[in-house]
Amino acid sequence: MEKSISAVYENGLLRPLEPLHLEERQQVSLTIDESEVTLAGDHDLLDQELLTNLAGEELPELTLEEV
Repeated sequence: MEKSISAVYENGLLRPLEPLHLEERQQVSLTIDESEVTLAGDHDLLDQELLTNLAGEELPELTLEEV
């Protein structure tokens, strides 16, 4: 049976983004598709509290010279 899943490569390991119903030590075959880049999981990496605080804060306007 063939099934397509998404995974993240971290610290030398592929971590599936959904549960896999496999037997312990079951051997599988992997195909890596690097063309599919998704930012859906990046939401967890954002500091939501900081973004909320910044949204309500007025930031001073800077001129090009100040930058």
